[in-house]
Amino acid sequence: MHNTLLVPTPRTAHRVSWRFRGRRGTPTRWVHERDMRDLIKGLLVVLLVGIAGYQTPAESAERKTSKAITAAGVLELIEKNGRRPALQLLWDDNNKWDTVWNGIVSGDAEWLRVAVKLRPVSDAGSSEMLHSAVSLALVNAPERVLSLPEDLFPLGASCYYLQFDVPEYGNIELLNRKEKAVRNLNNPAMQDKKAKCLAKIKEAFEEIKAMEGR
Repeated sequence: MHNTLLVPTPRTAHRVSWRFRGRRGTPTRWVHERDMRDLIKGLLVVLLVGIAGYQTPAESAERKTSKAITAAGVLELIEKNGRRPALQLLWDDNNKWDTVWNGIVSGDAEWLRVAVKLRPVSDAGSSEMLHSAVSLALVNAPERVLSLPEDLFPLGASCYYLQFDVPEYGNIELLNRKEKAVRNLNNPAMQDKKAKCLAKIKEAFEEIKAMEGR
């Protein structure tokens, strides 16, 4: 027995016939309009599910880091997709960006490498947050932060007070913590930057006092 699907023309699109050819008198079975609608709905569901599940190569690479994002994973993402696409993928996902931001704040060497990689392609919003994170990292890793390229993260911006995402304990306490961390630097090679940073911290103290009318 042979089955032949007759593709409907626009004029006869309200029905499709499956004609069974065999013994004489074999009847023809028709799939009518209501059945056709059900068939189309089913095909559309399958199509939409397929589209929803499709991932571009960049999305696929990004999803690999979604469960446990690490500095090494972000650096790999940058290497595979380029800096700007990688930044966009991270920025568009609040959870991932929070992880990046907190990682940089920790002062970890690998996360600071991430900051250096992303800064050249960052725009206003992401630049502000990268500077904010590096400024906070000064408390945790002063030597690493003061060793970052100054064309990307100027010493003055890192040592001065924050303009974004001020911690709950406020700028005065933040400056106190920065000052303590920087004063503890003993590396002879860092003494010039140490002095400049402490001067900037002092300027920030004076400005905050002036703003508060002290």
